[in-house]
Amino acid sequence: VAAGLDYSFENFIASGRDDSGWDFRILADYFLNDFLAFGAEYVYTQRDSTVAGLDYDRNMILLRARGRL
Repeated sequence: VAAGLDYSFENFIASGRDDSGWDFRILADYFLNDFLAFGAEYVYTQRDSTVAGLDYDRNMILLRARGRL
């Protein structure tokens, strides 16, 4: 199990636009054996912009299977 939080700030000087964003994620992996694992991850992303219409919130759920030889 792991979790993370990221913050970003972008300044677009030519257009006068500033964006700030947050990413929060939490994930868990389950190892069936040494060669096979299944996992799930939740990611929430938020962006705030000084330009109208460029703000957004996004929720993603990712499922994965991993194997190694």
